[in-house]
Parts: sequence; structure tokens; C-alpha cells
Amino acid sequence: MKTFNIIIIFLLVLFVSCRKEFEKPRWDAGILAPLIKTNLGIDDIIKDSIIQKNPDNSLKIVNRELLYSMTLDSLLNLGKKNFPEYNTSKKLSELKLDSKTFSQKITLQQLADQPGNEDLKKYLGQQNGPVPAISGINLPPIGLPTGLFFKEADIKEGKMEVTVNNGFPFTIDSVNFRLTNASGNNIYYNEIYKNLPSGGNGNRSTDLAGKKVEGDIMNAYVLNMVTVAAGNVPYMDPGSVITVTIKISDVKVNSANAIFPAQNVIDDSNYVYLVNMGDAKLTKAKLRSGKVRVEVSSSAQDNIYFTYDIPGATDRTGTRFRIEDVVPPNQSGTPFVKEYDLAGYVLDLRGVNSKGEIRSDTTFNAFFNKITGRIEYTGKLIYLSLDDYMAVKISMENMVPEYVRGYLGKESVSQTGTAAIDLFKKVTGGNLNFKEITNIGIKVENGIGVSGFVDVSSIKGNRPGVPPIEIKNISTVIKAAKENPLRSDTSTLSLGAQGRELLNMMPYSIDYQVQAFANKDVDFDTAQFAYYGSPLNVFLDMEVPLNLLANKLQLSDTIEFLTKEIETSVKSGYLNLIANNGFPISANLKLYFLDANKSLIDSLISPEFIKPAPVNAGKAVGKSQSIIRYNLSDENSIQNILHSKFMVFKAVFDTQPAGDYYKIYSDYELDVTVSGNVNVTIE
Repeated sequence: MKTFNIIIIFLLVLFVSCRKEFEKPRWDAGILAPLIKTNLGIDDIIKDSIIQKNPDNSLKIVNRELLYSMTLDSLLNLGKKNFPEYNTSKKLSELKLDSKTFSQKITLQQLADQPGNEDLKKYLGQQNGPVPAISGINLPPIGLPTGLFFKEADIKEGKMEVTVNNGFPFTIDSVNFRLTNASGNNIYYNEIYKNLPSGGNGNRSTDLAGKKVEGDIMNAYVLNMVTVAAGNVPYMDPGSVITVTIKISDVKVNSANAIFPAQNVIDDSNYVYLVNMGDAKLTKAKLRSGKVRVEVSSSAQDNIYFTYDIPGATDRTGTRFRIEDVVPPNQSGTPFVKEYDLAGYVLDLRGVNSKGEIRSDTTFNAFFNKITGRIEYTGKLIYLSLDDYMAVKISMENMVPEYVRGYLGKESVSQTGTAAIDLFKKVTGGNLNFKEITNIGIKVENGIGVSGFVDVSSIKGNRPGVPPIEIKNISTVIKAAKENPLRSDTSTLSLGAQGRELLNMMPYSIDYQVQAFANKDVDFDTAQFAYYGSPLNVFLDMEVPLNLLANKLQLSDTIEFLTKEIETSVKSGYLNLIANNGFPISANLKLYFLDANKSLIDSLISPEFIKPAPVNAGKAVGKSQSIIRYNLSDENSIQNILHSKFMVFKAVFDTQPAGDYYKIYSDYELDVTVSGNVNVTIE
């Protein structure tokens, strides 16, 4: 494709290389003036890197045409389709309330001052005297500020522990302790404590499961206290106290309008198994690009602190992939959506769990992930229920691996195509033969860490009017690439004599059929690898010395001639082409002039040739001079030429003597001068 312009450029040195100066001639009346003067060597003609110089300064074409490429994507198209979308809708798994303790002290004075407790009051302050048994001692409800803890709660499980410490100077025979809501309609706790000696205490607990509490206040009652008669009480101290302590603990609720402590309300983890993997078994993948897309909806009336963790995904510092974000209350019904970059992370596909442990040595195509939803302590009352939920959808987007490891599976990929060959596009007749071909063949460069097999079913050269040449069924086993550093394995299939025939037919295009097999004879090997940008390539390679024979080789090229008309009347004259040729090739040149529609309007034809350079021992020595005149004798013809838009070169080339091959050397040059001798009328 790229190569084949070179010979055309070489054979059309004068006209193709110098046409910019030739397109805009300037004419002076009645004088002989040079229009073009140049000195050209092969370095001025050919700048393409496919030309290389041999030690003796002779030149050669070194060209490579890509026929087929198997990349990491074509071998293993690891992408979004392989990562199953994670969808879950989780109700809040549990709601805990902090343990809470309320304590209330009641003095003997407070108890004695209540109406109905006059019998007790009579003995207040008495020293060293008897105190009879007293009954019917009651205390109005004592409000406990439970609204600072919860306003309402449907208790799923929990317990309440009530402790009564008797600091009075006498024994309490019995006392009823009761807890209710503010209205007294709901009794949460009702226990009778017996035989509480002075300085002693009683302890009772009750199960709160199934209880529903409500309101800002919980009332505590001391009812029907009965004392034990004492023969001598040293001192009925009015400041002595009975202490009631209430502890609510281990409370989990179905729902509550409460001040919740920090806690995980969703905790979900599982293994994700890659899908659509065929028989590939990957143990590791480094991601060139990729994003985790998270979509979360929450019915909770509080922020949910969302965490998504992949313990087996680590960046270059060894830090594992972990998302921490805040999902606000979903008041508007719009879900929380955010993407997080995975580029640069290495994903261990052996099922590494949250402790960094590999699930097993035989695990592949799997990674562990963990999702948590957490509420934090805010000190504010909020309503939460176990019916509240968090719906989560996690998907992997734009997943492109930088490299993968593991067993890459058995793959068979066929490629049929056509490679355009530009080198001979302008050859319209005759023959061009190369004396020798150093190398022409199929080269396979395997940059993938997988062994395999390449079968080139057909290489067929095509050229209009020429029977195609086809080379069939060449194949080779290819070895896996190596690492540290990464280096390809190279295999070569020579086309031999058939390759020379293929090149000498001067093909316009090459049809090819290539089939590549990965792991053809390997069933399992987890040491395989593939890198992004390191493909398995199949090339058509050639190394051809510029040692050629041209026999009536006809070439044609069309170029833009004049970009604007010359406002000068040319009556007559001629063009002289003076060529000092250091190349061993002769040329006959015909010029055809076209209008803007590329229709022929005139021509300049001479039977004379540009003579080849003299040759000694197979090499051009010195230069030969040729002077070719193109007469401009007809005024209409002159005006046609000057007003033309395009010019077609048709040239026939021959190496001289006929039938001899010649090398082309880097010091060959062609000196060219084009001069005009015209009579003009300048308006």
C-alpha cells in the first residue's frame, strides 16, 4: 500500500517532483529563459522510511503490510457484558436503640408530705422510738423524660430492669412499682417488691418484646407501700431516700421515632461471578478504564452512609477499592446516582474476601463485594422502620482491561480482507521485474502470552487484465510472548519463488484469508496473559533490492496544471527539456492537457527519449545528456495549453541495454532544465 508509490516517483522524477515550479511559468517576449532547473538525487525523490541503503550504497525496499491483527479485545472481549449487574432491594435489617438508664430519688419527707400518708408523717424526725407498721403509702406519678430517648417505639425485642434501693431507716414489707404512658392507659411494667430491708435493694426485669411505647413522658408510680413495725428506730431521717433505677437495654424495634445510635442497617456481601466468559478462566485483570455506577434509593428519613467495597481490587499503592458516600433521604423520589473510577485498579478474580483471603487456589472469574448502609448518631429524633428499604443497583461501565492473566480460552478467529497496494497503481502497461528478492513472506508477531496456530489459507495478488497469482495453505505454530520485559515471539513463513512471481505481476491489491487459533492444544494454563496494545499481528513482509528491469513499462499520472489563466498572448515558440541523466533508465514522455472537466484539449508529443546514463560493470558512470524539444507552433494550441487545468503524463521506461537488470544507488542524480523560447504579445 505505502510502498508502491516509490518506484513511480523514481521513474517520474522530473515531472512528479518538479511540478509545482512547472505549474506557474512566466514568459518573457523574445528571449530564451530557463523555467525549471533542478538537481535531483534519490534522497530528494524518496523520503519514505521503506527505502534503506545497503553497505555498497545500493538501495532496497523494506516494506511491511499488515494483513491481520488479533488484539486483547478480539481474543477476550472483557467488558460490561461480563460483569453482571447487581440489583438488590434490602429492608433495614435491624434497628437498635441505645441502652438508657433513668434514676429517681424519693425522700422520706416527699413521701410523708403526700396526702393520705399522715401516719408516716407523724414519725418524721423521731429519734430512738418505735415505729409501727404503716400501710397505704402512695406517691403521685413521677414523670420520666423518655422523650429525650424516643417518642414512640414498636419494640421487637429488649428488656427493662428496675432496681429499688431502700435508704429509709425501716424495712419495707412490700411496694408496688409501676410504669405507664403519660395517660396511664398502657402499663409497661407492674411489679411488687417484698421485704426490702433498710440499706437493701430489690431487682426485677421484664421482657419488652411486643410492647409499644409512646409519648414524651413515662410515668413511674410507687403504690401501696407497707412498712414493717420496728421496736426502736434510731432516727426517722426526713432526708433519707428510696432510689428507683430503670434501665432499658438490648432494644431492637420494628419502628420508632427515636434518637438512633450509629449502626449498620444494611449489611450484604456476596461473590460476583463473571458471565459470558466461554472457557476463559481469569485470575487477574488490570483495568485501563472502567467505572462503578451506583444507583441508590432510600425510603429512610435520615441519611444513609453507603459503603461499597471490593477487597480484591487494589490500586498501585495497594489500597483497595472502597466507596464511601452519603445517600440523602429520597424525598423527591429521585435516586442517588454516582460513578466511581476504576482505572488503574488490579482486580483479583480469585475471590479475595474482606479479610484479604483468597477463596481457594482454584477460584477464577469471581470477586467478592460488600455493601453496607449505615446511619450515624445525630442527636435528633427521626422515624425509621424495618419496612424502610435501600434499593441498590451497581453496574460496571466502560470496562477495558490493561492486561489480563489466567487461562484465556480456546479461540478461533477468521479474517478475510483485501490490502490495497499503491506501488503499482500508475503502471498502465509493460513489465517491471526484480532480479532478486531477499525476503517476501508472512511474518507473525505474537505479543500475547498464549501459544497458538496461524493458518494463511490464501494470499492472492490482483491486477486488472492480468491473471491473479494465488499462494495457498501456509501455516505455522506460534509460541507465546514473554514478559519482564514484554517481548513478542516471531514466526516467519517464506513465500519463496511464488512470492517473486506475486511481486513481479505488480498487483493493485492482495486478497487474504487468515485464521488464528489460540490455545489450540492447551486445555488449561493460568499463567497466560494479554496486554492492551500488544497484539498478535500477521504481516506481509518484503525486502527487495532495487535491482530491476523495466521493459516498455508504461506509467500514467494526472496532476493539476495551472490554477489560473495567463493573461498573455503567446504566438509561437518551443519548450526545451535538457536532462543530464545519471540513472540507467531511458524514458519517452507524452504530455496531455485537460480542461476543468478533465476532457482532452491538447497534447505535446515527441518521439525522442531521455537517454540512460552510461554503464560500466553493471553500474551507471557519469551522466548522459538529452535535449528534447516540444514545439509550440499553433497559437490556438498554445492558448489551450496555457489555459488547461490538468496535465496527464504518460511515460514509457526501459532499462538499457534491454534485458539487463540494474541496481539503483544512492548517488545517482538527474539534472534537469526546462527552458522556453517564445514570441509573446503582452496585453
